[in-house]
Amino acid sequence: MTQLTFDSFIREEDKSAPHSNPVVNSAATNQYVLVLILKDFSVAWTDRNWYLHEQDLVYIDQKLASLLVERGIARRTEVS
Repeated sequence: MTQLTFDSFIREEDKSAPHSNPVVNSAATNQYVLVLILKDFSVAWTDRNWYLHEQDLVYIDQKLASLLVERGIARRTEVS
């Protein structure tokens, strides 16, 4: 998931050169995985604050997903 701030979204220079935005660049290098959230949980992560609710299906950073799976908060899911 790519998170943009309101200012970077509407600035003209970002529209003409979308790859100059460091938020977009960092998201392009990360791998995201689909997880099912098993219980309500809030976490401050490097890209944003996540407010996760039970039964949510979200694409999140692979490192965050691994952490949540290890703690029993989420389960990896595959789309077939």
